[in-house]
Amino acid sequence: MLVLVSICQAQKSASKPKALLLPVSKDPSTVQYITRLNIGTPSVPKTLVVDLGGRYTWIDCAKGYKSSTYKPGICGSAPCSLADSDGCNKCLSAPKPGCTTKNSTCHLNPENTVTGHVDFGELAMDKISLQSTDGSKPGPLNSVRDFIFSCATDMLIIDFARGAKGMLGLGRNPVGLPTQLASAFGRGFSQEIRYLLAFKTENKWCHLFR
Repeated sequence: MLVLVSICQAQKSASKPKALLLPVSKDPSTVQYITRLNIGTPSVPKTLVVDLGGRYTWIDCAKGYKSSTYKPGICGSAPCSLADSDGCNKCLSAPKPGCTTKNSTCHLNPENTVTGHVDFGELAMDKISLQSTDGSKPGPLNSVRDFIFSCATDMLIIDFARGAKGMLGLGRNPVGLPTQLASAFGRGFSQEIRYLLAFKTENKWCHLFR
C-alpha cells in the first residue's frame, strides 16, 4: 500500500507550490507507516516513522549526521520558545549535530510513541526538501530552511521498522510539520493534510482520498 501525504495551498501562486507530497508506505513486519524526508546539505533521505499526533519531528543524530546547513537551537532564541523547550544544556563533548561547546543549547524530550520511551534531545534546525505537485503530476523540489526538529540518540530507536531513524511529527502545534510548512510558504498555504491511499485489487490500482 502507498499513502501520499499531500499538504495543500488554498490558491495557486507563481512562487509557491500548489501541494507538497510525502510518499508513505506500510512496513509489513511492524505495521508502521513510514516515509522518507530529505534533510540537510547535501540532502540525505531519512526514513522516519509517521506520528500523526507528534509535536515535532525527531531524528537520530548520534552517528553520521553531517550537514553544512545544520544549526543548533541556542538557549533563549525564538525557535526554543516556539518549541516550548523546558531547559538548556551545554554539551561537554566535541561539537557535533545535537550539541555545541560554545553555547548552551535548548533541549526537548523526544518520544518514541511506539514503545512510550522518552529521551533527552537537543533542538536543531536544518534544511528539508519536499516534492511539489500541481495535482496531476510531480513537480520540482521545494526547500524549507531552518526546519525545527529534535536531535535524539540511537537509544530511542527501539522496535522501529527496519532502517527508520526517527519519527515525523504531523501534530497541529507550532513546530509540527504542517504548521512549519504553512509558516514557510506564507499566507494561503493551508495546514490541511490529505491522504491518498493507493491499493491493488484485481490487478488494478485504486485510489481513495481522505
